[in-house]
Amino acid sequence: MSAVMTRPHPTTPPQATRSVAAARPLMALLAMAVALGVTAPALAQAVPAATKPAAQRAPLPVPKPPDLNVAPLPAPADQGEIPAAAPYTLPPPRLPVSAAVAEAGGLPARVAQGSLTLLFRAGAESLDDGMIPVLGDVAARLKVRPGERLDVHAHATGPADRASDARRTALLRARAVRDRLVSGGIDPLRLNIFADGTLVSTPAPGQPLPVPDPKAPPPDRVDLVFRP
Repeated sequence: MSAVMTRPHPTTPPQATRSVAAARPLMALLAMAVALGVTAPALAQAVPAATKPAAQRAPLPVPKPPDLNVAPLPAPADQGEIPAAAPYTLPPPRLPVSAAVAEAGGLPARVAQGSLTLLFRAGAESLDDGMIPVLGDVAARLKVRPGERLDVHAHATGPADRASDARRTALLRARAVRDRLVSGGIDPLRLNIFADGTLVSTPAPGQPLPVPDPKAPPPDRVDLVFRP
C-alpha cells in the first residue's frame, strides 16, 4: 500500500481574523465611494466629520439669590370720613313678657320655681288666651338661663273604647306648647315632649258617675318642668 502524503493547510492567526473583520466596514465604504465617484480627499474629510463627537452643552445659568428684603406695608387708609352706622333697634319680642321680667329683669313667681302646670278643658287641644303670658315668662326664663331644658308632660282623658284618642289629644297639647315657645326664640332641642292619655269609662245607664280623687292632679293638663 502506498502512502499518500498530504500537505497541511495553513491556518490564519486570530489577530489576522479580527483585523479582517474590522476592515470590512471600511472596505464597504470605499467601494461605495468609488461607485458614487467620490474622491479620496472628500472621503477622508467625511469620515472624521461623521465620527466627530458632539460639542458640549453650555452650562445652565445660575439663578440669582432671592431678595429677602420685605417691602414695608402700605399705610392704612384714612377712615375718618366713613360715617357711623345708624343705631339698630331690636324688634319687640314675639311672646309677651310679664312686667316683672321686663322692668326688674328678674323672674316672676309663677316661673321662679322648678315646675308649673297649665290646665286644659276636657277635649281641648289648643292653648287658651290665659296661657300665652305664662309661656312668655317661661321663654324669658329659658333665655336668661341658657343651660336649662324644659320637659313638657302633656296629659289628656279619652273614652275607654277609643284608647288612641286620649294620647292624641295629649300630644297635640304638647306640640301647641312647644310651637309657642319655639316661635318665641327657644331652641326646640331644649324641649322634651311627653304625652300620656287617661282612659275614662262611661258608666252604664242608671249608674252614678265616678268620683275623681281630690288628691290626684287634674287629668287634663300640661306640666312644665325645668331641668338643669
